[in-house]
Amino acid sequence: MANRPIAKLLLLTLWLLFFYSTALANNPMPRYVAVLPVTGEGSAEKREDVRTALHNALGATNYRLRKMGEIDQVLGNDKTIDLDIENLIALCARLQVDGLLIAEQTNLERLYAAAYAHYEVSVRVRLFDAKSQQFVWTFEREEAEREGGISVDILGFLATAYESSTVLRDVVRLQLIDTLAREFAKEIPKPQSIAMNVNPVNVSVAASNYQQGPFTTGESIKVWVKTEPNIKLHFRLQGIGKKITLTEQQAGNYVGNYVVSRGDDIDSTVMVLSLQRKDERPTIWQVPGKIAIDTTAPEAVDNLSAFFSSESVTLNWQGDEAVDFTIERADTRNQNYQTLNTTAILSYTDTDFIPGQSYLYRITPVDKAGNTGKGSVVRVTTERLGPTLVDKDIVDNIRFSERGSPYIIQGKITISGRLVVDAGAVIDFKPNSSFSVTGKMTINGKSSQPVLLNGKNWSLDSLGSKNTLKMDHAIIRGGRLSVSDGTLSIANSNLREVNLSIAETSKASRIKDSTFVDSGITLRDTVFPISDCLFDNSTVTANKAVVLNQPTFGAADYLKARQWVGGAIAIAWPAQSTGDHLLANWLQSQWQTIGIAIQEKNWPKALEVLQATLSNSTESAATDAFETVYLIQNPEAQAVALDDATLLSTFIEQKAKGQVLDLIWLPDTVLTRAADFNNAYIETYYPKAASEKILPIDQLSLKGFIESELAPDYAPGRLFLVNKQGFEATLAARGYLRAADPFISGQFIHPRNDTLCTVYDPWILGEGGNSNAVSCFAVTIETRNKSYTTLLGYNDNGQAKKLFPCGPTKPQQRWHMPVNQFGQKSVFNAEDTRFQHYFVVISASEQYPESLAALDSLSCEEVSQVQQLQEKLVREDRLSGGRTRAIKL
Repeated sequence: MANRPIAKLLLLTLWLLFFYSTALANNPMPRYVAVLPVTGEGSAEKREDVRTALHNALGATNYRLRKMGEIDQVLGNDKTIDLDIENLIALCARLQVDGLLIAEQTNLERLYAAAYAHYEVSVRVRLFDAKSQQFVWTFEREEAEREGGISVDILGFLATAYESSTVLRDVVRLQLIDTLAREFAKEIPKPQSIAMNVNPVNVSVAASNYQQGPFTTGESIKVWVKTEPNIKLHFRLQGIGKKITLTEQQAGNYVGNYVVSRGDDIDSTVMVLSLQRKDERPTIWQVPGKIAIDTTAPEAVDNLSAFFSSESVTLNWQGDEAVDFTIERADTRNQNYQTLNTTAILSYTDTDFIPGQSYLYRITPVDKAGNTGKGSVVRVTTERLGPTLVDKDIVDNIRFSERGSPYIIQGKITISGRLVVDAGAVIDFKPNSSFSVTGKMTINGKSSQPVLLNGKNWSLDSLGSKNTLKMDHAIIRGGRLSVSDGTLSIANSNLREVNLSIAETSKASRIKDSTFVDSGITLRDTVFPISDCLFDNSTVTANKAVVLNQPTFGAADYLKARQWVGGAIAIAWPAQSTGDHLLANWLQSQWQTIGIAIQEKNWPKALEVLQATLSNSTESAATDAFETVYLIQNPEAQAVALDDATLLSTFIEQKAKGQVLDLIWLPDTVLTRAADFNNAYIETYYPKAASEKILPIDQLSLKGFIESELAPDYAPGRLFLVNKQGFEATLAARGYLRAADPFISGQFIHPRNDTLCTVYDPWILGEGGNSNAVSCFAVTIETRNKSYTTLLGYNDNGQAKKLFPCGPTKPQQRWHMPVNQFGQKSVFNAEDTRFQHYFVVISASEQYPESLAALDSLSCEEVSQVQQLQEKLVREDRLSGGRTRAIKL
């Protein structure tokens, strides 16, 4: 009988298990849920308050929740929620939960009335279940809470607790959100659970003074909680770990306080409450709001500078942009600081000062927690209206302005502080006065307002590795500048009658875009860069290799400008051949003269100009051309072997093979215009033939005789080394290279008298004297070699007639025209003397030339037009290269 109660208990337990398992199987609600970051209206901070309220309210039910900090760690910086089902299932897997609570704040509006606030809050909450892969529940609510919307009891408690009405207003907002979250928790379906439902501690309100943060050492972080009376209640700040017990001041009203200690620094944390009834599990509740603790003083500012201009003192510094800066000023005589301003920016301008007075400015950083860093101090001396006498050393940071000009420098002044010279300022040096820069000097001129440094026998020295001398848009007259082992920068400036000595400067030094007139620059043990400068009667010398980059010179002649550059100075001329490129201009002129001399085969002239080119430049092509021309002029001379000498090496190689070589020059303009080498050569060397267009060019094939070519830098043409024998043979064969004149002499002769004109042998008595007294005549011709000849006569009416030969002939050197049928000397009769003009056509050839076929086809009886004959004869003259010529008698 004793076992029956036990048996009944077992049966009850089995039934309960069956009931709950069936219920669980039919209930789709997830049990382990992650409350995701809230999206929608309002700031991220205010949306996070909604999330916290939902988390607290849901945690008071029998849902199990993933901690919000763990969720944020998994999500990282990207808090965007993709509502695609597959992505939500994947997110559940990442968070190791079976449900997601997704909330959107659709509206947040507020109006203030007295110490309370009127809020309208709208939220939409959806619960996603990973098992069923769907949203299983949705909650939408729009609430409007006004004064009186919260119980008087709660408001009275909060108003008593909070010192700030601003904080109270925000607590009202949090309380309204909490109310909305509790309504959500009441309505959300609960998951079935085998475990017995726990009755959590009811929290009416939980608020802190988090808005008064960030908190620093000695300040209090307070929390106020209204809940059930007589419970154990404490809180922790996550990341700090100290447990603080709350004190129950009135029934159910609890207050806690944590005093910040040095080292408690944390950028963002939350306060978590633990509420516990006697002998029950505690209820965990997160207090809304992020808490920041900062106990570390900010770093002092860096690079504090103070500059005086005509009407203001400008302070600049570098520091943490997350802090504020307190600006204080004190007179240097009493050093009593007064606060001028507090600012978050890294500069400040003071306009309320007494000109001519020295001041101390102190900048102190103060962070948002109230931590104060170390103050930094700078000294500045203001100035009066000019003229301003400067006869004492400059030890502070000071400006020379247009307003204080002219600054009259008297004596030897040392600049150990920092001197900034503004645009438009004028500095006049008394004779033998000087600036010695051991600190920094900066000239900030403008193109419209340059800075003027003027005087006679004055000097400016900058000595020391930490010294800096910078000049922009400065006009410097009649002084001496000496820089050693420091930094020098000159830009956009004009220096006249200035001697500049530079030694061992820093890598940051440079001179650019400046003009030097009647001045000198001496560089010693430095590679000081100088670029885009103009030099007019000014010298530049160096003992180490220094490059003048793209300079211009006042002289228009390269040889004159070259005298201004000495020592180890090299010139990097502009990449393009411009008017400022004196070397390019000079070399162009030199090569033009050389080319013409080579074209005319004036070898002595070519050698003379090439020698001058070599003496004033490092042009390797000039050396190559010089040696090659010398060997062409002196074939028996000993060749000198040179490296990188294209023409010379080819000449030596081909000469050893027995070739005779020649050098020709072709201008670039012709090479560019001509279709090929043949056209360019004929246009240059045979311009008349090229213009007549009688001789063939396309049949020349001259390019095959080119042995080598050279295109010197900046030269307006190219040099070609050619096989002279093949070249000339081809030109001669095509009529370009003319033969020696075949004609030696020719004259008219007459018999003794007219009676002999009709006899069989008119020359029986020899030749007569006056040709006008005899009506018949003959012609005698002497040629250089055996030739074929033809005699023609023509009148002023343009009629022409062949007079000789009227039959076959053979080549001879001496001709008598005409001859009779027996080959005896004869005369032309009266009919043939009607012509006023006569010319003989000579073809120097022992073989019958085809060029005479057209003439031989003419009959001695027919009359032709002289113009047509002349055109044919000119063409034959050109095509034969002068071997067939027409000579007027």
